[in-house]
Amino acid sequence: MVVSTAKVISYNDIVKAQAKHDAKEAVPVKGKHGPKRKSSTPVVAVAKRTQKSEVEVAEDEIKAMGLENRCSVLQF
Repeated sequence: MVVSTAKVISYNDIVKAQAKHDAKEAVPVKGKHGPKRKSSTPVVAVAKRTQKSEVEVAEDEIKAMGLENRCSVLQF
């Protein structure tokens, strides 16, 4: 039979240990500093669709599904 030893800790010791642990975790980790890398692929700008073209696309989809009598597109 093996008997282990235990350490008795007071409530104040627990609170102090938690505060010390929390303070240690609160320290921000600094990352590496330096110039940003340039992307090897050029960024292509995507043209924004206007509200009118979105409405037209939605109406075309409704017509294609045959739901003209049941659906409509609201314009604000």
